[in-house]
Amino acid sequence: MRPSITLLPLLCLPGMIGCAGEPLETAEVEPSLQAPGEDPNLVSSSAFGPRSAQEQADLDQLAALEVFSVGAMLARYPAGALGCYGVCPGLEDEVAQANEVASERLALLSERAVAAVEASEAVEAAAYEQAAIEANLASLRALEVIEVGEFLAVVPQNNPSCYNLPCPEDSAAAELATRERAANLARIVDAL
Repeated sequence: MRPSITLLPLLCLPGMIGCAGEPLETAEVEPSLQAPGEDPNLVSSSAFGPRSAQEQADLDQLAALEVFSVGAMLARYPAGALGCYGVCPGLEDEVAQANEVASERLALLSERAVAAVEASEAVEAAAYEQAAIEANLASLRALEVIEVGEFLAVVPQNNPSCYNLPCPEDSAAAELATRERAANLARIVDAL
């Protein structure tokens, strides 16, 4: 036997919730651009989008290296500068200066990273190990210039000619490409 369900009509008045007539409690919440526990003055520009064509070009240049996933530019603002649903009055000049500094740091990172990858200097064999990759990513994150995501390892694709598994030559090529990306990551960190 299927249980019957009775639906009761709900009468909700403005400022009330449910049928019991209890007042709706509202809490004032300040807008926040960072996760709890993070530096409140370090803000991702992703909340506002790229600030200039040059900043977007620098981010695109870093992403084109295909070494790690590239997030937004980071800027360090004065405490409370963005607590007014945007830039607080009286802090516009300080925020503009912080944006300029962040943009210059991004341009420098992009320039050095591209030069390091193009130079193709030899790296130590340890650079290919997972621990070295994680340490190099941590070094880039510690700079607080951009949001640095994960290392972009090359994954071999399944091939119908090899029973829908990666063929040995595809696996070998992916391993070689991943090692080159790990070497590029080490080169970038060494260049900074």
